[in-house]
Amino acid sequence: MKFSLGLLFYLGSLSLLTAQRGNLLKQTAILLEQEKYEAVIHQLSTFMKDEAAYSDKEKLQAYFLRGQAYYKITEDPYLLGLYPDAFFKAYTDLKQVTRLDEKGRYQSIAFAKIQQMRQAMLNNALRKVNEANIPGLTSAQTTEFANTAQQFLDILIELEPRNYLLFDLRGQAKLARQDSLPAAMDFQNAIRLYKDYPPTQPDLLLTYTYYRTALIQRISLEYDEQALSTIRAGRRFLEQEWNKADQQDPVQNRNHEKAARDLTLLELDILYSKESYETEALRALAAAVHKYPNEYALHCAYASLLESSQPEVAINHYQKAIALDPDRKMAYYNLSALYVNQSIATLKEVSPKNIGEREQKANELSLKAAPYLEKAHQIDPTDKQIIRQLMTIFLRTKQTDRYQFYKNRLAALSNS
Repeated sequence: MKFSLGLLFYLGSLSLLTAQRGNLLKQTAILLEQEKYEAVIHQLSTFMKDEAAYSDKEKLQAYFLRGQAYYKITEDPYLLGLYPDAFFKAYTDLKQVTRLDEKGRYQSIAFAKIQQMRQAMLNNALRKVNEANIPGLTSAQTTEFANTAQQFLDILIELEPRNYLLFDLRGQAKLARQDSLPAAMDFQNAIRLYKDYPPTQPDLLLTYTYYRTALIQRISLEYDEQALSTIRAGRRFLEQEWNKADQQDPVQNRNHEKAARDLTLLELDILYSKESYETEALRALAAAVHKYPNEYALHCAYASLLESSQPEVAINHYQKAIALDPDRKMAYYNLSALYVNQSIATLKEVSPKNIGEREQKANELSLKAAPYLEKAHQIDPTDKQIIRQLMTIFLRTKQTDRYQFYKNRLAALSNS
């Protein structure tokens, strides 16, 4: 058979290029042994720009070498600082090795490297989720941390698609950047996987997956009924898992108590927010105050619902809240408002008492409000509404010095 000179020249050039590529891969392997990982990455990234021109064997070798270089970088904190995406690059290259390696030459090594990275990737994902939820971050910072966490978790979920914890963590990353609906889907998958593939030891903290789902339903979807349903499903889950747990274990005990409390407070917050839930809210608050007698906000919420029907009981609960935390404004302010409202109602009531008697009683009630308002003012001296209410009380009760004092305070605030 005869070949044209052109074909012979082409075949010769192809053979030369193949040899050059082979030599380059050999040189890169030597660089890897010499721990010159950055040089390996640079050389192979340049080499693979024209990936379509190379054989599957050449691509397999290149991915294997570069994947190992990135893997080595993940073990070196200094180099990892220079190549923060090394985990993702290593995984991508080693995954390509498992796809291309039909003869199994490198597969076992690639699989082993991927498995060895898993714990480090999980640790990084946990750290980034926590960083994304640090108060006071800018939106850009939160998004950066959350996106990095999700990158790790996408890989981990690909490796362990039945791991409920990974879906829960990814949902938290999405929720941190306010990607609510995708977060809810991950939370629902976490709940489903826990049921389908339960762990050997009950995980009471999965209750917070229900909690976070309910928050999304309430805040993002504005669907209170569904949120209440989710909270109650979370409570059933908690008690079911608690019955399986070692109830003598102090950690399990704390997790149970905290999760039950947080579910209760979220449920009460929803019930308290709507008039249509008032009867249910009163019943639930009464039980909650009994169960959690040291919860400041519960006493305030319960008292506010009792103001019109049982004012003396309401006053008692405001006083309990003040005793629990004398440095918070809410109970002082609400209790003063209760007395002011009683004062106004006294002036409006139809009774056999003459106007003078009603005014005297109204003034007495206003003066009961004053010390609580003044305490609220001490806690928050910039609240103009409190100052105006104090001025009204002292004007009505003819305490001109106190009236003028707070009038001057208001003027100073307005001019500042």
